[in-house]
Amino acid sequence: LGAAIVEALVRAGFGVDFTYRASGEAAAALIERLRRERPAAAIGAHPLDFGDRAALDSFAERIDGEGW
Repeated sequence: LGAAIVEALVRAGFGVDFTYRASGEAAAALIERLRRERPAAAIGAHPLDFGDRAALDSFAERIDGEGW
């Protein structure tokens, strides 16, 4: 479901950043495929386990101020 949403948003012209828990290879493959279709698309994937509070806090600090 997540990949389908990312695909739809990118194909509609939106920049998309998404998270994944354990499927880094699938996330990289999705980005590669979408960048072949839309080379200028802004797409990012970030590993994140929402069950890990420390990881969530670290992620929030990292993205704070990125200007989305």
